[in-house]
Formats: sequence, C-alpha cells, structure tokens
Amino acid sequence: MRRTTKLYLIISYLIFPIIFSFSLDNDITVVTNHWYPYSNESSPREGLSIEIIIEAFKTQNYTVTVIITPWARAIREVLNSEYDILANVWFSKERAEEFLYSDYYYTNTITFISNIDDPFEYTNLESLSGKTIGTIRDFYYNELFMNSEKFIREPANDLLQNILKVVYGRIDLTLSDEVVAKSNIRDTRMDLYSKIYFSKKPLIENKLYITCSYKNSRNKELIEAFNRGLEVIIKNGEYKRIINKYIK
Repeated sequence: MRRTTKLYLIISYLIFPIIFSFSLDNDITVVTNHWYPYSNESSPREGLSIEIIIEAFKTQNYTVTVIITPWARAIREVLNSEYDILANVWFSKERAEEFLYSDYYYTNTITFISNIDDPFEYTNLESLSGKTIGTIRDFYYNELFMNSEKFIREPANDLLQNILKVVYGRIDLTLSDEVVAKSNIRDTRMDLYSKIYFSKKPLIENKLYITCSYKNSRNKELIEAFNRGLEVIIKNGEYKRIINKYIK
C-alpha cells in the first residue's frame, strides 16, 4: 500500500506541473478600447470583434480574458508583452514593425452621413469642397482627409453630437464607421434614423486585425492559432451568426 501511494505521489508530482503549465499556456488576455459595437466596456465579453476573437481561439482550445482600457494604454501594455493580444487594429507600416498581424477578420467602412433632406454622395475629396464636416476629436481618419484645405473640419466629443448637428443643419456632414453609427442610433436615438442618409461610397475601408507584440515569445503561436480558428468559425457558420447579431 505504501509503495502504491508513493508511486502515485511521484506520478502526480511529474504530471501536475505539465497540466498546470498547459493550462497557463492556453489562458490569454485580449486588450482593446471601448468601441461599441465592436467592443463593449459595460460587457467586455460582448461585441462583434470580441466575440469573433473568443470563438476563434476557443476552437484552438484557448481561454480568453478580455480587458477594456483606453487605447493608448492598450497599445502600450500589449507592446510591452504585459498582455497577449491587441484587438480592433487597423494596419499601419509603423505598427507592423512592432506587432505581428493576424489575417483580417472584418472591414470597417468610414462613411459620410448627411441630412435625409439633402442627401450627399461622396465621390472624392473634391466633392467635399466648401462643406463643414463634423469629426470626432482626436480621431484620425486618413492623411488626405486630415490635411485637405478644401473643407472645414469641426470637431466634437462624440458621434451623437455630430449627427444632431447634421439633422438640425448646423453642419453639412459627419462621418463614422457605418456599423458604429447605426448601432449607436438604434440604441440611443432611434428617432434620428429616418432623418439621416449614409453615402454609398465610403471615405475609407480599413481591415480589422488582432496583433501580438514581437516582444511576446508566443506571438507566432497565438496569431497562427487565431488564423486557424477564424477559418474554422467561418466554415462552421459561427462567424456569420456573430456578424448577423450586430449588423442589422
């Protein structure tokens, strides 16, 4: 009996650290900012981006913890390998020098919004000449738009302020990711939906990625796992289910 007990203890001591290590290796932390409906501070495990990421990693046997924090802090903490994954990332050459990018999982469309009584169709920057356009303070759209002198950019603190200005004729246009705009209107001011018009052609189409810092020794492992998982949920219909939940 004693020999059996000793043997059991020896095997336990050998196996338990392996199991414990495996468990830790499969726990990862995803960090991003509040950007409803892609990520949601009041419910961190919900949001179009977050649910895609969780489900993709789940197919590869990873458990995901989500942290919502200001964007600058999220970038810094993932860059320094304090956390594993940065979500809701657009591509930039500068960032690609420090982060390994995944395959893209969604495409943002930054679209102009006008008053339904004066619908505007964007064609190029020339079509914006003479317009007053409501922007979001500290939000970077693209270099050509931000540097153009053909129109006036009037910053506000949030999207709803800009939409109200468009509805009441105080500015000509505003612009936003179309999914963000429609979700916020639907959840806060549904009465505004019938009073605005979305241009068919967007100013920008930006693909969304997750990234992992090159300082993180697991960067290739985690990004490849996500890419495999993304392919799985696209094929099994889970991806479409998540998209349909948020795109109405």
